[in-house]
Amino acid sequence: TTSGIETSTVIFATQGTGDKTFALSGASSGFTLTSGVNQATLRVLATANPDTYNLTVTATDAVGATTALPITVVVSPPPVILGTARIELTRGVAITSPIFNLSGGTGTRNVSLVTSPTNANISLSGTTSSGTFLLVSESSTAGTFLSTIRVTDARGSFSELVVTVIVNAPVTLSGSLSITKTYG
Repeated sequence: TTSGIETSTVIFATQGTGDKTFALSGASSGFTLTSGVNQATLRVLATANPDTYNLTVTATDAVGATTALPITVVVSPPPVILGTARIELTRGVAITSPIFNLSGGTGTRNVSLVTSPTNANISLSGTTSSGTFLLVSESSTAGTFLSTIRVTDARGSFSELVVTVIVNAPVTLSGSLSITKTYG
């Protein structure tokens, strides 16, 4: 699972004598075990820190017979996106940003552009499992735009990076449009 996302699993106890009780060992904060009739729910809380935890759930029947179930829980850090927070260009010239690096999370990471004005003509390009780029089109309107890149893991945990994109007006020339030369 991913740190910041709660998840749970149900553990069932069968056979033995009578109803079973359950105990959890090896757990630090971030885990709970809730007993029911012949079953228990192991919950990994959103507050569990990234790490690998070796837990044991023990079931005890009505006459004191026990059995233990070892459980390994891997809590991954949330996904992260790192890269430049500012891109500047001139209208009429397309630009591909430096790479935005992706890491962390559980399972496949998905990248999306969650906010970016349509007249900015900003899109994602070349997305892989380890990074992505912003592509700013040559037809972008001059102005300052905020584009938010979001990386989401398979558990729904996400992080965002807000990138300020500054599109400057095209180069203009000024001065005298005619030259007069006087002879002699």
